[in-house]
Amino acid sequence: MKKMTLIAAIATVLTGPAHAQKTISDVICENNEALMGNVVLGYRARGIPVGSAENIFTSVQDINTRLFLTQVTREIYANPEAGREYLKSGQFRAACVKIHRGY
Repeated sequence: MKKMTLIAAIATVLTGPAHAQKTISDVICENNEALMGNVVLGYRARGIPVGSAENIFTSVQDINTRLFLTQVTREIYANPEAGREYLKSGQFRAACVKIHRGY
């Protein structure tokens, strides 16, 4: 009986709110963060024009999110080191989620 209680307690801890599923906005912004870090910074390093990097996000449905991603792309092209830090700090994802959710 003690073993079953212990297993139930562990299961409760593991499935608690700390392990809640991500929202759609979290997932979308996580993907956009990966694109910024891998593709946009890579394009910048290779000297590919900023317009090509901006075109990565033309399929984004939400206009506010698309404008945000275009602006960040331009900022990354202007200063890649600051852009890299912006992505690493978590500020990009927080701003992206806020814009995508609309609040």
